[in-house]
Amino acid sequence: MVRQKRDFHLTYTKKDDTIYFSATEPVENDSLIQRFLDSRFTTNTQNKLHDFVSDYTYIDKNLVKDRYTIYAIEGEVFKQRAAVVDGYGLVRKDYKMSRRLRKRLSEVKSDDYSMSILRGKPAYKKYGLIGLNGVIEFVRKK
Repeated sequence: MVRQKRDFHLTYTKKDDTIYFSATEPVENDSLIQRFLDSRFTTNTQNKLHDFVSDYTYIDKNLVKDRYTIYAIEGEVFKQRAAVVDGYGLVRKDYKMSRRLRKRLSEVKSDDYSMSILRGKPAYKKYGLIGLNGVIEFVRKK
């Protein structure tokens, strides 16, 4: 059994789809516990918790597949298997780019398109779970 440096004396109640935390003992200058006490979490069917107070979304790591690089070209989303690298950053296995993606990228001209990389929350809000690890986005310039 692994011993923690400190125990968190918290309980929770669930009303409908909202989870509330409460302390079983007085809290003294503990910002982590205070954050849970101030939070209001909601659950849904996709195994996610959303905190309305901080606007954070907590997701089960097993739901996110980080084996793919996601490209979005004018709203069309492409999944490309990411290369397998070792602990030193050396590529151990690389995958061929799909024909659809290769053809679409060949049509992208640097003068006509702008490229941006979305990571984290903005990518999640725009593309959902598939974009959580990042999206390479190409948008036509106006």
